[in-house]
Amino acid sequence: MSERKRINFTKQTKAILAERAGYRCSFLDCGRLTTGPGARSDDVSRIGEAAHIYSAAERGPRGRGGLEESQLNSVENGIWLCRNHAKLVDNNRGEEFPAALLESFKALHEARIKSEERGLYPAPGWLSRLVVSQSSRFVPGTELRLSKLNLLIGPNGAGKTSLVSFLHGLFSPDALSGWRHKSLDLRATYLRPAPVEIRVETSGGQVCYTVDAAPQPFNPLPMKIVRLTSHFERRDEKDDRKRLARLLSVPEAEVEGLVHTVNASTSSHVRNLRFETLDGVTMLRGDVIEKPPGLTFGSWSQSEKERALVEFAIAAARASGARVPTLLLIDYPFIVSEKWFPIYSDQILGPENQFQTIVCVGNRVCVRKEAERLGWSVAEVVPGEAGVAKIVQPGRL
Repeated sequence: MSERKRINFTKQTKAILAERAGYRCSFLDCGRLTTGPGARSDDVSRIGEAAHIYSAAERGPRGRGGLEESQLNSVENGIWLCRNHAKLVDNNRGEEFPAALLESFKALHEARIKSEERGLYPAPGWLSRLVVSQSSRFVPGTELRLSKLNLLIGPNGAGKTSLVSFLHGLFSPDALSGWRHKSLDLRATYLRPAPVEIRVETSGGQVCYTVDAAPQPFNPLPMKIVRLTSHFERRDEKDDRKRLARLLSVPEAEVEGLVHTVNASTSSHVRNLRFETLDGVTMLRGDVIEKPPGLTFGSWSQSEKERALVEFAIAAARASGARVPTLLLIDYPFIVSEKWFPIYSDQILGPENQFQTIVCVGNRVCVRKEAERLGWSVAEVVPGEAGVAKIVQPGRL
């Protein structure tokens, strides 16, 4: 491929990008129509552009990411933007808008267009930034910038679970129960699509919320949290419905419906899930590949249980995200390997999945490389002196 050759989109590719975007700008807080009536009765005004995510030029914004020519001029490498935002994302070599962020903008926008096509109009909501102004676990002013797909990477005990609790606590004070008697000050930017500032402070057993500088008894902004935790086994817990509700942070009443949702998924690795109650104990049964049908959840291997839990969590986030802003938190670092991302990235990025995702994982280079290759935004939690951590994150999201 020649260094000087510019890899342009074809006319057909531009048309596909425009139509998939509903002829609206895909920039997160824009959505502006890019076509409309012109000056004369037979004129059309057009202000939309098919922008490259990885650069059309060898030394252009965001570089070429090692892509071949066929990939650079493909639909997958394009995003439909209005002229103003097409120029903005390329300023300063695109450093403020890395490829992972643009891919997230595109995925979220296409998900909304898909819902509108179906007659659904979910409330907008997107967490773009968390600042830990004060905490015993992090350097003051530590900032986490969020995309659609986010990977928190770092050694055990670095503070990943604390960050997940902080994000959860922005919308649920129960998630900050362990911080009520500590000094904690969190600030977050929540796009609806205009930015709203959420502030959470804890002290003396209280959790206090402020929204755009106005004190609130609780956070009135909508966001459903689906959180998969790593606290897996409890010896005294024999009821699978209660266990799933605890692990997924959802009410027991919702678990039954999730079974039907997972069964309906063509990508699920378990089939024919159902609950059976015997002597007052409810057990989950299902058919797992290469095993006798109808085995109980408790008799599955650990990896089979973990994969099923991820599919339950995705099903819960998908159902919620179709109606309200939703954040999927997978705080279960042992289940994630480099093989995990090809299986689930497409599912999570699909237009039917209108939710943000944050996954925690141990400090493994192969996992990080695979996640970045598939468009995840990676933030590294780095422990410092006296257990006080900081976040290292490339680019500006």
